[in-house]
Amino acid sequence: MLRLSTITLLLLPWIPVFLCKVTTEEEFTVLEGGSLTIPCHYEPQYVSYVKYWCQGRTKEFCTILARTDDHHLITTADQKVNIFDDPVQLVFTVTMNDMKEGESGWYMCGVEIGGMWNADDTSFTNIKVIHGE
Repeated sequence: MLRLSTITLLLLPWIPVFLCKVTTEEEFTVLEGGSLTIPCHYEPQYVSYVKYWCQGRTKEFCTILARTDDHHLITTADQKVNIFDDPVQLVFTVTMNDMKEGESGWYMCGVEIGGMWNADDTSFTNIKVIHGE
């Protein structure tokens, strides 16, 4: 019984990877100064949940750039990051404007599940901003 418990605890961090309910592309490339729109697909049970977009490789060290419940912000064309949830299509899209080379790196689509024992569902993507000729 102890061995089974140990194996279960060792596998616990990997379980969300196999049950991931949020998906996006593994990698995007954009020219410096350009805009990029990233689709983040989710399962029907997450229609009413808060979605978010953050920069970083792990949730614990991630800087949130946009959330669907951030109603005090009015989306304008000159915003750096915009987020829009389409519950009919089960996708939220993030648009990043005026991309710079220094913004290359890992980003994360997330659905906020909440609760002490419930991890958010997330999907990571790597964005490469390349200098244009």
